[in-house]
Amino acid sequence: MATYITRASRVADLQRNFEIWQTAVEATHDFLSDEDRAVIADLVRDKFLPNAELTVAVDDSDIAHGFLAATGDHIDALFVHADSRGTGIGSMLLEDFRA
Repeated sequence: MATYITRASRVADLQRNFEIWQTAVEATHDFLSDEDRAVIADLVRDKFLPNAELTVAVDDSDIAHGFLAATGDHIDALFVHADSRGTGIGSMLLEDFRA
């Protein structure tokens, strides 16, 4: 079983963070049309992720499996890769945020 830690996101994580967002949305946001998802994906990839301060949960190989974005004491985004759902990554990110 993998061990995860949290750390600040780096520029090198950008593509993986987009993959996390994309797989999570595909797995959980069935209320969005394909067109809506495409428009939002462009904004997330090109505007949000490059400018957001994210905390990522990474495995032993330093591969991100989830991220959390916050402004002050408000959580703006929390996404876990679809393949990593149910592993406690979301809870870990929330605990890190609360601390």
